[in-house]
Amino acid sequence: MENYLYFAHAVVETGEDGASEALCVPAKNYIGADPIDATTTAFTFRNAYGLKSGVHTVKLSHTSGKTKEVIRAFMSGMNATPHSRGFVVMIDGETGTAVNKDAYVNPVFAGLGITVPVMDTNSGDTGKIRGVASGTTLAHSYGLGATSLGSGAAGAPQYARSEVGDIIITTIKIDLMGLKAKGGDAGDVIGVGTNPAYIYKNNRNENGVIFKQTISCLEVATSASGTVTDDINFAWNSAATIDYDEAGGTGSEINAGAMVTGQIVEDNTAAITEGHYAYLTEGSAEASDCVFATGQYLITLYGAKLATA
Repeated sequence: MENYLYFAHAVVETGEDGASEALCVPAKNYIGADPIDATTTAFTFRNAYGLKSGVHTVKLSHTSGKTKEVIRAFMSGMNATPHSRGFVVMIDGETGTAVNKDAYVNPVFAGLGITVPVMDTNSGDTGKIRGVASGTTLAHSYGLGATSLGSGAAGAPQYARSEVGDIIITTIKIDLMGLKAKGGDAGDVIGVGTNPAYIYKNNRNENGVIFKQTISCLEVATSASGTVTDDINFAWNSAATIDYDEAGGTGSEINAGAMVTGQIVEDNTAAITEGHYAYLTEGSAEASDCVFATGQYLITLYGAKLATA
């Protein structure tokens, strides 16, 4: 008999909604652990749904500085007494949909401050990449000022990448809900608050040498308050510090103008500098204290792989 590991959120609902709220996965599917930061460690498993590709990720929050202890405890629980039971409840946080039930954390995690897990299932078919909040190294980095109220992982930009021969195709999906356009000057950055609002970094080791970029309108921008603008551009800047309503400029810009749903604007002339950061910017000054209610855009970058020795 082998071990099967069980994890659950506080609320476990029936019906398929594309999200993992409870997960039972064979221990043999374990791939490895990723210390994300001092208080978060992610554990990855091969897909348990019979798919050849894709992974499940279980992210645990814990006491700061206890990464090694958490990994050690996880391994202990994962390998516990398979011949006597086989079903190992690691963390069962279900209290919101359960009756007369307390959250359960496996005793192997005692004293480590473990909380209800966050789980993510990636089919592997789309090449999805989890963004890095406030990152300045990896391409899929974004500023907290670009975090919206829309769909996706807590409103963060959504990234995916695939390769066709020597061509690397990267996509960035942005939901504008809750982001703002001031309307002061064309070229000002769309975002929220005083945090940097970049949505990507040009890292040639990851995305290749970009030779074409496009922006597609998936949903027309509307406003929850203020005067809306649908003249939204995509521009690059050397700085990772530009906030909402600050000048982002027009560097290597896609000047998209007002777009309608399904429209795509392409640029294959801009030479995008290594290490520069991408922003959504106002294409005009027509907005007035706009808070977006809707608006979704897809940026696609086409890069050529660098030759290696």
